[in-house]
Amino acid sequence: MLSLESLIHYSLIVGLILAAPIILALGFQVVTLGTLTHQRQCRARIEEATTPDTSSHAPYYAGFFHPYPNAGGGGERVLWTMIKAIQEKYPFIVCIIYSGDGVTRETLVRNVQRKFGLPIRPETIYVVELTWRWWVDYKFPRFTLLMQSLGSVILACQALHRFCPDIFIDTVGFAFTYPTVALLSSKIPI
Repeated sequence: MLSLESLIHYSLIVGLILAAPIILALGFQVVTLGTLTHQRQCRARIEEATTPDTSSHAPYYAGFFHPYPNAGGGGERVLWTMIKAIQEKYPFIVCIIYSGDGVTRETLVRNVQRKFGLPIRPETIYVVELTWRWWVDYKFPRFTLLMQSLGSVILACQALHRFCPDIFIDTVGFAFTYPTVALLSSKIPI
């Protein structure tokens, strides 16, 4: 039988082994997030692809962290109803959808109109692809909730690396995305 001291020692070693890839990936994202040139290039790409109504206000970028925007469930209906309301009231806001579905803006808008009957204007929508969604999809053999929560941190870092919005909105409910955004960029309201 293991003593309490050796059990604690073993738990710490296992924790460090599990956390090492997460810490490395997070470190990479943090280092590249801060480059002003990279973020300017991302913003220029989005400005080129979208056409918000800027007659009364400069464009504003709202990032919606929703890795499953094409699923068609109740959470997606809430997301797209919110985006429709924003488009009607604030036409200068560009809605950035952080998606892991691998679909284009046109496909998303077409599916939303077909599934929910919501007339979404595609010219103020931009999809940012998240390739690391498997971190929150994978069913780990042990510590699934912990690993998926840490995976949401990595996914939020990838989202911010791909584009840093003016405001960040998590519409899925991952617990650690807001603290991650607050730690990485104090300029982004959450």
